[in-house]
Amino acid sequence: MGEHAVSLGVTSKTYGLAGLRIGWVATKNKKILQAMASLKDYTTICNSAPSEFLAEVAMRNRQKLIDRSLGIIKHNLTVVDDLFARRASLFTWARPKAGSMGFPKLLKGDIEDFCDDLVKKVGVLLLPGTMYDDSRNHFRLGLGRKNLPQAVEKLEGYLGK
Repeated sequence: MGEHAVSLGVTSKTYGLAGLRIGWVATKNKKILQAMASLKDYTTICNSAPSEFLAEVAMRNRQKLIDRSLGIIKHNLTVVDDLFARRASLFTWARPKAGSMGFPKLLKGDIEDFCDDLVKKVGVLLLPGTMYDDSRNHFRLGLGRKNLPQAVEKLEGYLGK
């Protein structure tokens, strides 16, 4: 697009393969690309051979993986839309226009205390927005997991107490 544009791609969100830790970068800016390559050299040098092999297989079957991920996300969006509609006094929810992450807001209480108590009491992990420098009581909600409906059930049980 331009000399300052940088495009990153990964196997985690779109393809549902976060464990591979494989990604790529495209840019016309040689200085930025060299700085990124140098950083990689000092941190990880290379990927694991099995991850590279699996990523290659995944890219040959990318449309199947994309369709699978989109199906999971679309289903999960209906689950969380329903949750936040029923719990409008506790949360605000702006449905993401694209992607597999949401950033709802807790309206009552402290988000760090809420997330900490939730994981300890019912085993549902939500990442407080403070981890992203957000101080407005938001939390990160991943929509790409098949077990999200079960996590929402546990969250509902927690909220009912």
